[in-house]
Amino acid sequence: MRNLNHIYARRDDAGWAGFWIFAASMVVVVVGWVTATPLTLRHPRVVQRVGAALIGPVERLFEHVDAQPGQHTENDISEYF
Repeated sequence: MRNLNHIYARRDDAGWAGFWIFAASMVVVVVGWVTATPLTLRHPRVVQRVGAALIGPVERLFEHVDAQPGQHTENDISEYF
């Protein structure tokens, strides 16, 4: 529970707030997936074009952002994954 509270509720306790926010977000994801699946199967090219129109500009902004080899030292690497 403590990790869900850190991630979802910005709290450092063992309460249930983070779990309920997580559960609600999973319900939204499942409802969106169930709703989108028939549309995706019937009109795959439309979904592809709409996705490209929504994501494409942001993707192009970050396409050339890349860490250069040797730019980071051993001290920059975190011990936490």
